[in-house]
Amino acid sequence: MITKEEVRIAKEFWEQARLAAAYESAAWGVLERSRSDLTLSMSKLGFNSAEADAAFATYREDHRKRSAAALKIMMDREADYVEKKRLFEAQKL
Repeated sequence: MITKEEVRIAKEFWEQARLAAAYESAAWGVLERSRSDLTLSMSKLGFNSAEADAAFATYREDHRKRSAAALKIMMDREADYVEKKRLFEAQKL
């Protein structure tokens, strides 16, 4: 039996996961827009352009993985919420 409280909590988890996914996406966007500044800073620290590009690629891949993970969690939480809501509504019949 699914309670109204379980549905509320599932919805809250989904909403929090949506926020986390949005923040991860925004952080990835900031990284992409900062590419030239980051590689220039690395060059000033003594990295050659290939090393700076490789370091940036590592940062980009990390953000890609985090964004993908946050999106998966959001989708899982949404599916959980939809299922709990469906079961709760079915109990009313």
